[in-house]
Amino acid sequence: MRPDHEAGHGRYAAVGDSPAAVDGVAEAFTRAAASAASVADRFAGVVPGVRSAWGLGEAGEAAYERARQVRQALGEAPGALRSAMVALQDYRGVLVRGRRDVEELNQAYAVLAPAQQRVEAFGDLIKPGHEVAYDRAVGDLHLARAHSGYRDIAEMDAQYEAVVRRVTAGRDECASMLTRLSAAVALPGGRPGQSVLGSALPGMLTKEQLLAREGFSSLPTSPAEVKRFWDSLSASERASLLASEPRVWGNLNGVPCLDRDWANRTALDQDLARFRQYFIDHGVTPPSTVDEFDRLSLDDRVKLGLQAGPMILTAGTAGLPPSAEAMLLVEEFKDALSTQFAMTRTGPGLPTYLLAYEPSLYSGEGRVAIAYGNPDTADNVAVCVPGLESRASKMEQIGADAAALFKEADRADGAQHTAVIAWQGYDAPEFDNVASQANADTGAPLLVADVEALHVTHAGATVNVTVVAHSYGSTTAGLALQRYGLADSVDQVVMIGSPGVGGVARTVADLQLSHDRLFVGSASTDVVTTTYGALGADPSQANFGATRFEAENITRQLGLPWQFEDHSKYYDDVSHCEALYSMADIVTGQSGHLAEHGMLAVGRDSHVIFNPLGSPTLVTVDPERDRTPTSGHQH
Repeated sequence: MRPDHEAGHGRYAAVGDSPAAVDGVAEAFTRAAASAASVADRFAGVVPGVRSAWGLGEAGEAAYERARQVRQALGEAPGALRSAMVALQDYRGVLVRGRRDVEELNQAYAVLAPAQQRVEAFGDLIKPGHEVAYDRAVGDLHLARAHSGYRDIAEMDAQYEAVVRRVTAGRDECASMLTRLSAAVALPGGRPGQSVLGSALPGMLTKEQLLAREGFSSLPTSPAEVKRFWDSLSASERASLLASEPRVWGNLNGVPCLDRDWANRTALDQDLARFRQYFIDHGVTPPSTVDEFDRLSLDDRVKLGLQAGPMILTAGTAGLPPSAEAMLLVEEFKDALSTQFAMTRTGPGLPTYLLAYEPSLYSGEGRVAIAYGNPDTADNVAVCVPGLESRASKMEQIGADAAALFKEADRADGAQHTAVIAWQGYDAPEFDNVASQANADTGAPLLVADVEALHVTHAGATVNVTVVAHSYGSTTAGLALQRYGLADSVDQVVMIGSPGVGGVARTVADLQLSHDRLFVGSASTDVVTTTYGALGADPSQANFGATRFEAENITRQLGLPWQFEDHSKYYDDVSHCEALYSMADIVTGQSGHLAEHGMLAVGRDSHVIFNPLGSPTLVTVDPERDRTPTSGHQH
């Protein structure tokens, strides 16, 4: 590849050819296609004359057949040249993306490297009198990590290697396409072996041929088999599959995180471009955020076909009325905007990965999973399971919760790498069916499958996995533990704001866990945990046997019997609340610090009061209600 000298100033050199040069070649192919089309048209007018001038005998037949073959080859040339132009433009997109990634890496390196080097200069033994300077250097390192988005230079180097692989694969895929096209339009009697040479290049085999090569008759569904197939491919073959079917490979367990992210970002970019064009075609300025989307005027909504009006009286497609079609498309635009915003939650340059992106699933509520930090290389991985009314269009908030835990976990143990996944991976209930466990039972095996797959693609021998389940998500996790073997794939489970663990479980043992593997955060004024008992046993009860940690918020109001607001404050990183601080210790494998940090709480106790003048009454006593909440908890 010819180096692009316009980018990559710093530790990391630019990768690949110059985008401008590739663009120039693509433009040359465009001009060549136009010229070839003109030649083909002129030659097409000549061919009938061959038949007229030399119409009889073997020589005439041979001449005519030869002219017909040349005409056919010339007719295919313009399309092949245009396809070559598209392949070059795709490669240019990969180059631009790679150059941007390298620039961000160099910016992050300039921030992190000096801070890391200052800490390393102290060595393994801190000399007397140097303690204050060392503590200050460590503090600066934490700030540099937060600002740069990386924990150490080794992680940056790994990211750079991934960029190199992607750009190299893009180049090879482009080269394979160009060779394939040149073979397809070779004139009769051309260079012998040209087609054979083309078919032998990487990226030339179809998906079916690649699968058959490894003994698969169809696409495998087991993550282990998917990984075996993926590992058998060359970089160019992977790039070819990712480019041709990004929505398949980006959402398939067993495909590594970096490749899934690449595919799903491609799909997300395609969706955003398609949705924006729809707005432009209907005379509406495309929104750039979910807030702008929600503030669309009535006139704009009528133009888009979202509300009744004279402008939507046109034929729809796919058998859908215009308004229904528009609502589905525009709602998916909202999903894409929310996903895009959630990808930037942790700051510019921070490694964020789009592990799943299927906005059309669950009747348009969507499946999306965003990882903050790479789960394939992290020491610790936490999967955050949301609850009531979660959907892809709410990824901003779901991502904000996961990002808050990610940042606090990094402060809790910066020596280890922790990845936190915002998992919108099931059809969460709405208010009208939240009292049912049906959605939880449907979502439970989906959760188990995604958690199990983390072990398959992980690069290390072991990984510490935690499921952090909020609200109805804890019911989903509870059923996953009881019925689908989740306990075999996790080291610990955290339940916050739980309305019940679902099923028939009455103790931690019924969840196939132990006291030191199930942790519960339950605010004393959270209405969901204190008055809503239709979804199974309350895991915060003392007799359930879990470890309860402090989860009160300084904004609670004891004058009210319960508060809806308290149900959504377990990830509060503004006040640096008790729950977030405790969860960071748990997901980094340091649950033993809960007692040391004074974060253990006593479980609730329920007993029956017999009233001689009325029916027996169940009374629940929560010791946390009498304690003053604290804030400012930060590792």
